[in-house]
Amino acid sequence: MAILKGTHMKDKSISVIIPVYNGQDFINRCLTSMIEQPELTEIIVVDDGSTDESVDMINAFANKDKRISLLQHKNNSNLGRSTSRNLGIRNTSSKWITFCDIDDYYLPNRFKEFTTMELDHIDGTYEAVLSDYKNHSKASLTQELTAVTKSFDQPFELQDFLISNREERISIISLIIRKSKVQEVGYFDEGLMIGEDTDLIWRLASTSKLQYIPTDPPNVIRGVHEHNSYQDQKQVDQARKIFYKKWMAEMDRYGLSDSAKKRITESYHHYSDHKLNKLKSKLGKLLRDL
Repeated sequence: MAILKGTHMKDKSISVIIPVYNGQDFINRCLTSMIEQPELTEIIVVDDGSTDESVDMINAFANKDKRISLLQHKNNSNLGRSTSRNLGIRNTSSKWITFCDIDDYYLPNRFKEFTTMELDHIDGTYEAVLSDYKNHSKASLTQELTAVTKSFDQPFELQDFLISNREERISIISLIIRKSKVQEVGYFDEGLMIGEDTDLIWRLASTSKLQYIPTDPPNVIRGVHEHNSYQDQKQVDQARKIFYKKWMAEMDRYGLSDSAKKRITESYHHYSDHKLNKLKSKLGKLLRDL
């Protein structure tokens, strides 16, 4: 691996943090893809109270590759993705960190471009992600998840762009970020059930210089299946309301543009008034049927 002038190998140390809850069906694919990344310094897997064979499977991988370590919550508790990721962050010794869920995986050379970059003047990178459908076969890599394909001169410009443009996003699993920047903004918000990754990226984007890495094809793959989405729509709507309520309170702090404030305000009121809107819809249908 080449060492760039003015940088040191220790500055390129990377840890991946992987929360796991009952992920036995995906562990082999995910951890095999991690082992195949020579640039990874640490592979930190955080078990979130699994009741299946996940822990035994992870330990078997750890016996094969000493970069793999398994962390667990006290009393084998189930505390959620944010708490699990935060535990991993606090236990990593690398300068750079990245994230992957157990049902996601990397293709070879995931970090090749990153390790050739001059990193002195940036805080992190992001790239495209593909969604993997149809029983997770490579032939099904059809949907690009990350649509932000440019870098911004100032951090706040990226933050405002992400918030203002509903369809534009950076996936948490495409992010490589300085550990110090995550500590600076306060880690993942453990009070959010949904949107905790978006929340962290929006906060990071306010102060961090993030650079886009073009990859063709993408090397970061998101596994899409029937178990990685919330089934209770009421629960989802309530969680989104909590997310936007938080950002309603923080809009002025970040000095957001009018378009960004509008998007947050409209989204908050949409989820706040969701029950009322559904009731109006039902009432309107009843009146039309009379």
